[in-house]
Amino acid sequence: MDRRDLKRKLLIGKELLIRACYPLTCPVCGKKLPLGTVVHEACRKQLPVITEPYCLRCGKQLESETEEYCYDCLAHKHYYKQGVAAFAYDRCIRQAIYDLKYKNKRENAAFFAKFMAEAMEKRRLFWKAEILVPVPIYNKKKKLRGYNQAELLADAIALEGGYEVRKDLIYRIRETKPQKEMSNQERRENLKNAFAVDAEKCAAVPRVVLIDDIYTTGSTADHCAKLLRAAGVQEVYYAAIAIGSGL
Repeated sequence: MDRRDLKRKLLIGKELLIRACYPLTCPVCGKKLPLGTVVHEACRKQLPVITEPYCLRCGKQLESETEEYCYDCLAHKHYYKQGVAAFAYDRCIRQAIYDLKYKNKRENAAFFAKFMAEAMEKRRLFWKAEILVPVPIYNKKKKLRGYNQAELLADAIALEGGYEVRKDLIYRIRETKPQKEMSNQERRENLKNAFAVDAEKCAAVPRVVLIDDIYTTGSTADHCAKLLRAAGVQEVYYAAIAIGSGL
């Protein structure tokens, strides 16, 4: 690790430490928090945390213990090997993600990172992936927003679990349309030629975990995973704040 990387990690750690020691507003109810906490205990009980049974491929909550995979994963091939999400994407968590992405509530990344790191830790022994790769956003959008929420999440998770963050393996080279109302096929078309990878750097990295905020159909995770694998990364996993109900 060179001096610039060390300085960056120290600055990130200092910022998150300060935020953890001073009152914040709860990402769920919006009220002030006690010192050193990231969510009110009553609000924590409302969080839609993913628990067993969950899909063994994408991590989506399942209703029956007899199921191993969700409908989406049975019907569609994935280029990532396995994934995990901390929460189901419902009303309780939706606003906190929106605030992180669009209202400059960067401190919400520390809140989400705790739950994501816990979910990832349960799979760490099997994944053997110690490198986090935040899904990039287009430079113009990043400049307007001031940050990439996936990078904030990756940095916060790295501090929680001792991972390494790599932001130099995959790049966003084209802006894409919002995918919220798109079909799975439309999403795949929308993502064509939107990313590029550094093949030389990827060839030296055996396993990575893609970090993103929301997993809906898996199109973004699959597209990035496909490119990374083609460039030499042997195994690609993913972790997200929340996962939707699917197609």
